[in-house]
Order: sequence, then structure tokens, then C-alpha cells
Amino acid sequence: MTILRRQRQRQSGFVLIIMTAASIAMIGALGLAVDMGRLFIIKNETQAFCDAASLSAALQLNGADTGVTNAKAAVTTMATNDKWNFTTTQIASPTTEFATTSTGTWTNTPPSPPTGYKYVRVKASVSVPMYFLPVVMTTKVYTQTVNSQAISGQVDITTLGTGLSPYSGIAINTTGPNFGLTVGNEYSIQQGHFSSNANCNATTPDKCFIGATCADDTKSPSGGQLWSVANDWGSSTSGYWGATSNSVLESYILDVAQLQAVSVGTNLWASLTSGQKNAEGGWLDWRVNHDTDSLDKTWAAYSAALNSQPPTANGQRLLTVPILLPTANNSPPNTTTVVGYGLYMLETNAKITGGTLVASDLYKKLTGNDAWCAIYAGNIDFGSITTGVGGTTGAAQVMLVQ
Repeated sequence: MTILRRQRQRQSGFVLIIMTAASIAMIGALGLAVDMGRLFIIKNETQAFCDAASLSAALQLNGADTGVTNAKAAVTTMATNDKWNFTTTQIASPTTEFATTSTGTWTNTPPSPPTGYKYVRVKASVSVPMYFLPVVMTTKVYTQTVNSQAISGQVDITTLGTGLSPYSGIAINTTGPNFGLTVGNEYSIQQGHFSSNANCNATTPDKCFIGATCADDTKSPSGGQLWSVANDWGSSTSGYWGATSNSVLESYILDVAQLQAVSVGTNLWASLTSGQKNAEGGWLDWRVNHDTDSLDKTWAAYSAALNSQPPTANGQRLLTVPILLPTANNSPPNTTTVVGYGLYMLETNAKITGGTLVASDLYKKLTGNDAWCAIYAGNIDFGSITTGVGGTTGAAQVMLVQ
């Protein structure tokens, strides 16, 4: 009995030792699970912030100082609103950097003007306190730093399946992103009615049109928009494309309900429709009058309204259209190539009279003989109401690239 009692006492002591060691291991495992789990959650939170902030910043870039300023402001705003640690703690001092390519070189102070800077890298670093690991680790670690970053940029688009209006710009040359057009100038988005006569020739192509032409449509035989249109399109085509029905055109204009994809390099000749369709003028006026800035008549003023914080224009006056290159001298015949895309600002005759806003009816007043004019605004930045930095096609989509 004495021997048996001693054996049981030794076994009880061994179990106590094992349980003590196991308890320490379990506490360590619990500490590792809790602290590492918190690190995993916080990494996801800060990464989500960097992703969203870089996308928001990239949408603001426009190749000018205002774009960089607004991009930095977008990141600051995101840091204020998109908190970590279960939405209780603000991310302090995130880093915003810019580059011309997705691989850098990165700078937080791009040159002025920052032409070509269309990528944004946002970095965030937070210090996370450790609660359990210091208890069980020989080398005490009381905090861990979580680093996150994301890169977003404006990526060139070569095919647009949505977003285009049923008008067309006319290229001066094939070099993107502006194809010879000057931002702020007035060009045709619908050509005037053509009529061949003795004075209609390459030297005086404006004489080929019955109604008024637009102020900055080029007339030079070499790269001249008016002569290319007159010589290639003639009286049957004015630049409308994609639809002949008034109801469908209305949806194109008001709802941007594009029915066919348009790609760079495509011959759009088969999609061009005949007639002037001046009945659609009222729908363009509707867009103008539903803009929160229906008064500004220059692109500089309207662009400033778009880039103000908060914006005082809502972008309703902006149309995205394919930019075409009609074949000069009709060789080869029936070839109208899409060279890219462009953003145009609809014009206005709205005014303030006696303290009352008088709505614009500029396009409704035009006849079927007249060209319909708009101000060339530049490159398209889909998802933003401001213009983009520009690339080879004149259109870009803001994307998360890393």
C-alpha cells in the first residue's frame, strides 16, 4: 500500500508538470492567434484604404497642377473617412506619390505642369500594439508595423462598348491623344449640309457647306477637316453614327445608351447615317440646361468649375465621341477610320436676365444646313467628370494596377 501510494503521488506530480507546460503553450498559442489575427484584419483594413484612395486620386489627375492638388486632397479625405482598427482610428499621414508609368520613378512633387503623370501610389503605415506575444516571447515585441500600398492609374482604352454619344469629332492628324485638335477650340461634331459648287475646292473647303461652319475647323488642304469631310462624305453624311431612329438617338444622347462597340482602327463608314437630324437639338439643350454650370462659355471657365472643390459643374455638358479620319480625296473610298476618342463641351446661350436664368436653346435654333459646334475639352477619364492625362487613344479607364 505504501509503494502504491508513492507511485500515485509521483504520477500526480507528473500530470501537474505536464498541465503547467501545456497551459503555457496554450496561452502562447492563444496570444499568437489573437495578435496575428488582429494583424491580418488591420492589414486588410489598411489595404482597402490604399486601394480606394489610389483609385480616387487617379480619377483627379488631368495633366495639370489642379489634378495633383485634387488627388492629394482625395487621399486626405479618404484617410479621414476610411478608418482602421474597426473604424475607430484614422490613418495618419498616408503618402501620395505620382509617376508616368506604373513602375515609377515615384515622386510626391511632380514637375509643373505634371504632364504625363497618370499613376498614383498611396502608402499607409500603422503601428499595432501586441497584447499576448510579449508575455510568452523571450524577445519582447510590444508593437508590429503594418505597411500597405496600392497603385492606380489611367490605362488607355482601345474599345468603347458604352459611353459614346452619336456624334463625331474630325481628326487633323493621327497622333494621340489630341489628334491635332486644340483644347478650348470650337470644332464640328455634326457637319453642315454639303453642296458642291464652283467655289468648293481644297483651297476654300468652307464654301462646300451651305450653313455656318465652326470657328476652328481647319481649312488647309493638308490635314484640313472641312475638305476631308466634304470630299469624302459629300451630302449624305453629317457625322451621326449608330442609329437612324429618333427614339434611339434620344437614348444615345440623354442616356448614353450606346448599342455597338467602337474600336480604334475600325472603319465606321457602315455605321454613319444620313441626314442632319436637327430635331435632336433640343436634347442637347436639355443636357446643357441640366448642368449646374449652364452659363460658362469657355472651356477654361467650365473646367475650373469642374475642378473646384466641391465642383460647381456636374459634367452634363460633356459628350464623349469617336474621333474620325475621313479619307482625303476619297481614296480609298468609303473609309472613315476611328483614330481615337475625345471629350467635347456643349455650347450655351443661357444668360441671366433680371436675376432670372434664361435657359439655353442654342442647338434647337440650328437648322439642318448648319454645322453643330462644340468646344474640344481633351482626353476622357472614365469615372471622372474631369478630363484625363491622355494617352495614345484619348480615352482611359482608371484601374487598380497593383
